[in-house]
Amino acid sequence: MESLALKPNIPAIIFEKFDQEVVVINLDEGIYYSIEQAGYPVWILIEKGMNLPQLTEALGDFFKNPPPDLAKILDQYVRQLRDEGLVTDGLPVADGNKGFQLDRLLPEFPREFHPPVLKKFTDQRELLLLDPIHEVDPLGWPERAETSSRRDE
Repeated sequence: MESLALKPNIPAIIFEKFDQEVVVINLDEGIYYSIEQAGYPVWILIEKGMNLPQLTEALGDFFKNPPPDLAKILDQYVRQLRDEGLVTDGLPVADGNKGFQLDRLLPEFPREFHPPVLKKFTDQRELLLLDPIHEVDPLGWPERAETSSRRDE
């Protein structure tokens, strides 16, 4: 069976991984997020292009105490990531293990399962939306987009 791979919603977001946390900024909305607990390995696997069944299988193998409703927990969490505009669908991929072993990718990550956490922060929204990088064309910063209004013309 095939389903769509998940992928970070680039260029609408940027992200940085820290020690067992991912910080994601939604550039379109000016909102930033902290991804913690089981959300960290979920993000790692999303970066690898896994679909939801593959995420469930990989995390079920990784954690020593996965809950019986792991598939439901991950489905709700991925839905939350989509609703916030942080992930989107990629290309179709076949279900089944893609060969990514989280124990090799995350050797220091605790094996005790704690549900994924997505914390949302809006306190810097005005500053993030003022960022001039939002008004660039495909050439990139510092080239302004042609569609933006210019006061000096």
